[in-house]
Amino acid sequence: MTTLIKLSLAYATAAVVVVLLYVYASAAPLGETVIRVVPKKSAIHGRTDIRDWGYIEISGDIRKSGIPRLIAAVVQAKKSAGSYMLSGEPIVRVFLNSRGGEIQAAMQMGQILRAEAAEVYVDENAECSSACILVLAGGIHRGALPGAKLGIHRPLFQPEEFAELSHLESQDRYSALSAAVRHYLSSMGIADTLFDAMMNVPSRKMEFLTREFAEATHVLGDDPVYEEWQRAKNLKALGPDRLQKLERYNDCLTSGQPEPDCSQFLTGW
Repeated sequence: MTTLIKLSLAYATAAVVVVLLYVYASAAPLGETVIRVVPKKSAIHGRTDIRDWGYIEISGDIRKSGIPRLIAAVVQAKKSAGSYMLSGEPIVRVFLNSRGGEIQAAMQMGQILRAEAAEVYVDENAECSSACILVLAGGIHRGALPGAKLGIHRPLFQPEEFAELSHLESQDRYSALSAAVRHYLSSMGIADTLFDAMMNVPSRKMEFLTREFAEATHVLGDDPVYEEWQRAKNLKALGPDRLQKLERYNDCLTSGQPEPDCSQFLTGW
């Protein structure tokens, strides 16, 4: 049985679609969060895809009702995972395709994924916009596959909640919500410039990010604190020579090369 061991966190490098124009966001009622677990393939040969090792798929609208199902999906995914950290912990991978939903629910989902040290990706030709960005932020590695789109706008209150408030009450409520989002993004290692950019886009519009901006604000890439902490643990356990061999082996696998070709990096292990 083939098992992939992961140490470093350098993965999908496909470009996000470069779009700088505004489009109108849908104001339709929210649907349900769709969550499914795809187990590791029973047989893996030749070139591999990160999906081959099992993953969780989150699509549809981000809703509070999806949180218990996400927790259950993480448990199931860890049982059927095909790749592991050096510590023996299974790697949880998540693929997103959502145009947004409830802000608080999205932040809770992101916190769950961060606690599990999950890798989070926007799927090929998929969209992760609005509240979905908060879920993406929870990953210790955040990637985007070819054709993926990342969209932002300022937080949106549901009309039934916001319209009944006085102007002063709405200011207080909106300030509290905005502060919570800023703090959450900062705690996930996202640059404040992303939040500033979000606040400049009206909630009825959507701005899609360039890859350059997404990387500069750490929306895409590795969480630096987690990466250095994990590497320090691996270095202590393996020593510099063995860690270098294993990192080269992992980098080879994640580039899509056949496992037999990558095994050369483990010579003398």
